[in-house]
Amino acid sequence: MSQIPPTLNLSIDDVRKMLTCEVHIGTENVSPTMKRYVWKRNGESGIHIIDIRKTWEKLQLAARVIVAMENSYDVCAVALTSTKSFTAGAAKQEPFAQRAVLKFSQHVKCRHIAGRYTPGTFTNRKQAHFFEPRLLVVSDPIKDFQPILESSYVNMPVIAMADVDAPTRHIDIVIPCNTKSPYSVALMWWMLAREVLRLKGEIKREGDWEILIDMFLYIAPKEEREKEESKGDEYTMSVYEVPDRDRDEGDYDVYDQNKSTTEEKVVPPGEPVEQPGEPGTKRNTWQDDEEEWGDNEKPDGWD
Repeated sequence: MSQIPPTLNLSIDDVRKMLTCEVHIGTENVSPTMKRYVWKRNGESGIHIIDIRKTWEKLQLAARVIVAMENSYDVCAVALTSTKSFTAGAAKQEPFAQRAVLKFSQHVKCRHIAGRYTPGTFTNRKQAHFFEPRLLVVSDPIKDFQPILESSYVNMPVIAMADVDAPTRHIDIVIPCNTKSPYSVALMWWMLAREVLRLKGEIKREGDWEILIDMFLYIAPKEEREKEESKGDEYTMSVYEVPDRDRDEGDYDVYDQNKSTTEEKVVPPGEPVEQPGEPGTKRNTWQDDEEEWGDNEKPDGWD
């Protein structure tokens, strides 16, 4: 840490945030070019631990390069959606960095590519969305391999946030961090945006940034559906809840979705039965009807 001024040293608060968001957690595999950023390996789980001091140094260097650009729109932040996995045995990866990239470009005022990337955006001049940025910032070399490959054709410098198992070919500045966790990705983009704004003088280094890390955090669609379903259940219960009343005072019972509103009762023969829907009214049974027909006198002319 002697290569940077004391005011740029890693604070205790930032260390706690990085440890809480698991920025230091790597993977079991490690690429040869990423060994320099590994602090040690866990003997029980076999996971490589990233040295957060080197992560902070690379973050400071990346922020200085971004600030050195005269026009902020010459910087392009990229977070693509991976349609297939390039790691053996790994499942489809979620787009953890898309929301963070959108927020980063909003505060830093740079360009962004989030979601899908059209091949030839940096190299094909006949394409409608063609543009030539001077600096590329990617969230994961595994997902964003196509922009990194095209940047090598046009001699474009690349800053990448990479895990210990990621390839570093065609990358100029590597920020070692955990790219498998949404909390780690959100924190790293938040810290990079904060450091850029501090170097530009837009926010003070002593105070806290008013923008929360939650604004950079990825929210899974499944969690959103579960929240909507829970809200729908609460709404259903509030609609169908009816205050308890005595059955003698009202003509309805508490609504129950699993039971019928009318209950079947076994009535002995000869006793009056209440008609459904009209409490208090009674009708005669077939035996009473037969007795009434027998007691009545026959009309004249009937033999």
